Amino acid sequence: MKKIIIALVAIVVLGGSASAQWNMGARINEGWGLGAEFSMQKLFSESNRLEIDLGLTWWGGPGYHHLYTTVTGAYHWTFPIVAGLQWFVGPGAQIGLHQETWEDNKDLNKTHIRLAAVGQVGIEYNFDFPLQLALDARPGVDLLGFGAHDFFVYSYAFSVRYRF
Repeated sequence: MKKIIIALVAIVVLGGSASAQWNMGARINEGWGLGAEFSMQKLFSESNRLEIDLGLTWWGGPGYHHLYTTVTGAYHWTFPIVAGLQWFVGPGAQIGLHQETWEDNKDLNKTHIRLAAVGQVGIEYNFDFPLQLALDARPGVDLLGFGAHDFFVYSYAFSVRYRF
């Protein structure tokens, strides 16, 4: 997993030109639990970009918890609404690990690989200074389908990114 993350970051960083615009920051999400992601966007033009997010999501209760570690990539098309405000939509993919931990019954402890097809839609505001705020939804389908309750994946998020 660590090698995959390093390879994806290297491809994005080395694939860009020196004059390319980047947005980097955090995506705070809620879906199957509360999570945070390091979020990078590489802008190719005013109307399209690639977003790559590296994240952790946790949820649980007394005696058990679930931890999702994910890498998500999504291609966005952006559409202006008014100056600074735009909406975006696009397809993507997610790969990661889902770890289930049960304190009372160690036999239930499992680790699953997640491979999902996702989509992303949202709205964002780019200020006159280098700050971007965004709200989005990211629904998807787990292609490995290891459990009925995890066949559909989703998250809703608030993002804060610095533009440079």
